Amino acid sequence: MLVELGPFDELHPFLLRRNHPHPDTRPPIVHFGYQIDKDKLGAYAYEHGFNEALRQEISKIPMCIGRELQSYGLGKVREASGVCIRRAHGYGKGAIVGVFSVFTNYSEPHEQVIPERVQEVCAALSVSPRPQWFVDRVCNRWGMTNGGTFRG
Repeated sequence: MLVELGPFDELHPFLLRRNHPHPDTRPPIVHFGYQIDKDKLGAYAYEHGFNEALRQEISKIPMCIGRELQSYGLGKVREASGVCIRRAHGYGKGAIVGVFSVFTNYSEPHEQVIPERVQEVCAALSVSPRPQWFVDRVCNRWGMTNGGTFRG
């Protein structure tokens, strides 16, 4: 199964959306990015202003409970890189992992570029210094996507 094989260093052309125009044959979403190292991201958040008072304030928002530190850290990563990087969940060696998703296989070719600043920031907070392809946790089979509205 595809989710047990990733992450991938290269994306097979068969997984590109443009090669499958019919919705029933569209490939799973595959994120190109960096596997998040939670410890490094947490340390980064604290270095950039996260504290207990802020955690208590953020945790009042129900959807953020348990994710305060990562959410804050991701916001700071976005500020530092100047790019709206998404946090996604994908498969890494059969396990679900957090991913800094820079783009997906549904992104247009001209969008599939990682600016140098993004590389620097994400690589420093990741398990591996180089980006890889991660199969999406939810849309991980053919025909499950809604036409590629998620850009990554």
